[in-house]
Amino acid sequence: MEKLKRLSETIKMLMEGKFNGYIKINFSQGSLGRIEKSEEFELTHVVVADKALIQVCREKDIQQELPDKNDMPIMLQWLLPIFVSVWTIAGCAATGTHQMLQADHAPAAATERLIQPGDTASIRYLCRLPSGDVAAATDHVADNLPKSNIYVQRLESGPLSLSAISPAEAKRPELTPFSERSFEDEIQNQLGQAIVGMKEGERRTAEIKSEDAVPSVPEKYLARLNRVRTQPKVVVMQKHTYEYLTNQTPEIGQAYTYDTDFPGKVESISDKDVTIKIFVTPGTKETLFGPGRIREEGDNYILDIDARKGALVRATGMVGRISYVDDKSFTVDFGNAFGGETLLCDVTVEKIADANLRTSETTTR
Repeated sequence: MEKLKRLSETIKMLMEGKFNGYIKINFSQGSLGRIEKSEEFELTHVVVADKALIQVCREKDIQQELPDKNDMPIMLQWLLPIFVSVWTIAGCAATGTHQMLQADHAPAAATERLIQPGDTASIRYLCRLPSGDVAAATDHVADNLPKSNIYVQRLESGPLSLSAISPAEAKRPELTPFSERSFEDEIQNQLGQAIVGMKEGERRTAEIKSEDAVPSVPEKYLARLNRVRTQPKVVVMQKHTYEYLTNQTPEIGQAYTYDTDFPGKVESISDKDVTIKIFVTPGTKETLFGPGRIREEGDNYILDIDARKGALVRATGMVGRISYVDDKSFTVDFGNAFGGETLLCDVTVEKIADANLRTSETTTR
């Protein structure tokens, strides 16, 4: 009871002093000091008296010494659950341990490595849609995990080097607008903000969103596409066009995959042209924009796409949402890099680059 009485007296001094400061909960030491960003709260009209001490109790001491809550001062009633949770989580410091709480005094203390804006860290992440389907990941995703249609496996599995950035820096006008970044680029932009304050080895689940675009032209981020596509079975194109589309010099038998719905092979090459024969099997097919069905009609293949309003789609690295569908066409809105979805990302910091390493002192300010 004596310890609680001293705590009550200290809180009373805080209430009378009109100091606007911060308190840190030190989970590793079981003491109170400056709060970390993730637990930060502000106490208004509070002063920490010079040389005021708060002794840390063990959990069993709390259970034995707590009086009736209604007998405590209002401020103490508000703070007590916080102190109890700190003591419980900390597992209690050794008997006799004290933590000095002072205004404008910063005694030396242990340091821990925390990521700050401008630092570079090696991270791993796995992001899911609210449905639980995997949307993106730095590492190979197990076959038994459900995956969204917007998920694309990275060519190189493993940690990703990422620069930490503040929210203000992320909105600099010279940066590419959110809606014009690829899906993965925007994930990394958002996680660059989320890892600030993390340390090596720490794992955290971050909820990230992307901002909607405000286009200068109303239809800037809208794409209107045909629900029925017609593809000739044999395609003849100029050689320079083929090289531009495929970024390679044509060769007989070379695979042609520029259009994933209608893959083919180079059948012949002339001085000016390249002839491509399309190879598809009539029947059902999963397209970028939803389930489809391919049928033959003379010299052409016909693809009917079952586009559905509200569905997430992915095309050329961009993610959008189908906003309108009629008998002949459908419209995809690419105005939000995540298609308006919220992603839940499990993030692990593997390493903070030594050259940019910063420290945070566990002291009171």
